[in-house]
Amino acid sequence: MIPLFVLKRLRSVFQIMATGFLLLMGSHLFLMPNAVALDTFNRLNKIGFSTMPGNRVQIQLNFAHSVQPPQSFSTDNPARIVLDFPDTKLGLKKKSQTIGIGVVQSTRAVEARDRTRVVLKMVTMVPYDIQVASHRVLVTVENMASKSTMPSTRDSLIPRSPTISTPSVSSSHSGYEDSSTGWTSPVSSTPSGYEDSSTGWTSPVSSTPSGYEESPTRWTSPVPSSHSGYEESYTGWTSPTPVSSRPVPRGPHIQDIDFQRTSDGTGRIAITLSDSAIVVDMSPKGQNIVLEFSDTALPKKLDRRLDVLDFATPISFIDTFPRGSNVRMKITAKGNFEHHAYQKDNLYVIEVKEKVKVKQDKIKIEERKYEGQLVSFNFQDVEVRAVLSLLFDLPWVNMNMIASQDVSGSITLRLKNLPWDQALDIILEAKGLGMRKIGNVVMIDLKKNLDERKQRELSAQKKIKELEPLHTEFIKVNYAKANDLANLLHTRGQHSFVSQRGNVSTDERTNTLIIQETASKISEIRNLINSLDTPIRQVLIESRLVIANSNFSKGLGVKFGYSANEDLGEGNGVVFGGKVGGDTLFSGGTGFTSDNTLTGEGQGENFIVSLPAIVDGTPAALGLAIGKIGSYLLQLELSAMQSEGNGEIVSSPRVITGNQQEAIITQGTEIPYVQLAGVGAVAEVQFKQAVLELKVTPQITPDDRINMELSIKKDSVGARINGIVSIDKREVKTNVLVDNGETVVLGGVYERSSSNNITRVPFLSDLPLIGNLFKRRSSRDDKSELLIFVTPRILKGT
Repeated sequence: MIPLFVLKRLRSVFQIMATGFLLLMGSHLFLMPNAVALDTFNRLNKIGFSTMPGNRVQIQLNFAHSVQPPQSFSTDNPARIVLDFPDTKLGLKKKSQTIGIGVVQSTRAVEARDRTRVVLKMVTMVPYDIQVASHRVLVTVENMASKSTMPSTRDSLIPRSPTISTPSVSSSHSGYEDSSTGWTSPVSSTPSGYEDSSTGWTSPVSSTPSGYEESPTRWTSPVPSSHSGYEESYTGWTSPTPVSSRPVPRGPHIQDIDFQRTSDGTGRIAITLSDSAIVVDMSPKGQNIVLEFSDTALPKKLDRRLDVLDFATPISFIDTFPRGSNVRMKITAKGNFEHHAYQKDNLYVIEVKEKVKVKQDKIKIEERKYEGQLVSFNFQDVEVRAVLSLLFDLPWVNMNMIASQDVSGSITLRLKNLPWDQALDIILEAKGLGMRKIGNVVMIDLKKNLDERKQRELSAQKKIKELEPLHTEFIKVNYAKANDLANLLHTRGQHSFVSQRGNVSTDERTNTLIIQETASKISEIRNLINSLDTPIRQVLIESRLVIANSNFSKGLGVKFGYSANEDLGEGNGVVFGGKVGGDTLFSGGTGFTSDNTLTGEGQGENFIVSLPAIVDGTPAALGLAIGKIGSYLLQLELSAMQSEGNGEIVSSPRVITGNQQEAIITQGTEIPYVQLAGVGAVAEVQFKQAVLELKVTPQITPDDRINMELSIKKDSVGARINGIVSIDKREVKTNVLVDNGETVVLGGVYERSSSNNITRVPFLSDLPLIGNLFKRRSSRDDKSELLIFVTPRILKGT
């Protein structure tokens, strides 16, 4: 029998164990969601490769967990195969790996926005196959001989859902066969995995993968038609981050930056702004395009470099970083490119594409390319007819040959590994022969005979054209003037567009050409008109004239004198007084005035010195009168003046015109004046113009630059001379070549006028100290500056 204290002790132990078990289970349940959250991302651990029969290459991608079928696409120029793995981290020590087997040159892996991209760099595009086996992805690349089965370039640029295949495991586990490639790879007897002998690592293979359909030789897994954040029409990706996890800055900021590749190879950068009023300044600098976002913040997750070199666009890198209170984006491009930008609401888009090469007018002599199979001959004194028969009897030559009776003689030749068609040309050239193809029949004759036959045919065709009936055709002209095209067609000469029998007339009311010509000539004229009758590209020219004025003037003067009045009353005293203008008035009605009159008695005021300040406006004055009442009075007045002025006149004329068409815009005033004539003649009123005028003739170059012939003038009314108004002219005439949208300073005029004047009384003004009472000083400093800015813009859609 167990004692009671032992039972109590055992019960306590069991209670402690139960409590610990419950705490352990609770902590496990609490940590399990975090563990699941941490396990949502896969990881690419290794990239291996192996050689397969037929000079094929297999690329093996090893992941930490089971992987979903990737989204893939390919490009022909440059040749690339791209695989995207969403929710996948990059665990490789080396992101690039050189292969150099078959058509595969190297592999490269990059990670962006919780997405991993693997790029296979190819010599040329060939068919490829993608297989998924649990946590492995196998990419099998065919050899050069399979290139003819490649899809078109347009199809390969669109992201597609590739056929994903996974090798099945036979019941004996001795190996598996890939039906798509026809090769067998050993699998270990353990059904839990198989070993790759080329890389030395083992990967488990599930017997029945979930979500796959099992066939005798492969499993096929459908790929969703579109992934979240993936643009189907572009070869780029967007992977938006949940808004709740983004530290959104306050105030204007950049919300997102996205890169895409369009079907025509254009790199498209879409920048989402928090405020559509953010000012964006774009400027090209060599091979870089720099965008400056004023007073804008950049989230930390967007402060990075995007490597888009493998997208086959002119853009290589996109660097975005803060710069003071602004954000700067530097787009690094390659080759010869052109760019344009536009904004719609809060989405700012810049597109960079390869510049279209201008076709050269130089006539190039085409060198014939020989593509026939290689042949070797060694003949000694053999008939030419026999050699030609031997050439056309070869099994791969599917042509018939006819040799004229003039083909004769023998030939000795030794040819080794030459194309068949080149060997034929050498034999014909050696014997002075030529050939003419009619369908699959080759006629061989002497060159002179063939030339004579050709001349006879041309003469016959000319006679037929001279007798060919005339037809009447009505061609409506859309953009050009029918009269201008008619004058062009009527140009007579050796290479006239209209024959001697033809005629071209016009109907100005409907802008229609009426053509009477042969059927062949009408076809030529119609093709010519279709090439010439195109809309004229239009240009907006914005001009700005800035006239800045600044003036400063200062004056200092003095004026003093005396006055006498014997009947001022009784008593003595001294009076101080004065006001602006220098008038001093005393009791009893007697005083000084600035117009030399004595207010009380009408007696004149006698000034000893009268040198007041002379400047624009009314000067400030301080008056002082000193005198003994009942006797003489002495008046002293000091005057000073200082004035400053600043002004700016901005004129901004704008005009739209067509390419190579002059445009004029004028705004101003016509000033009348009387023109004096001879004796007895009636005076005539004439007008002078004081106008702001912009006259421009733009020419758009093939590379979208603008050559402008400019005349800009800004006239204003000047002083009148003998009753006739003068005109102050400011004018510039120039010819300048600028980029589309670029602002150029055409020129400027800077004027400065300074003067310092001193008016004084001789001798007295030279006395120390008191000499200043006999001087008047004035100074003036005027500045004027004229600047002319011009910005041409090519209007889109023209």
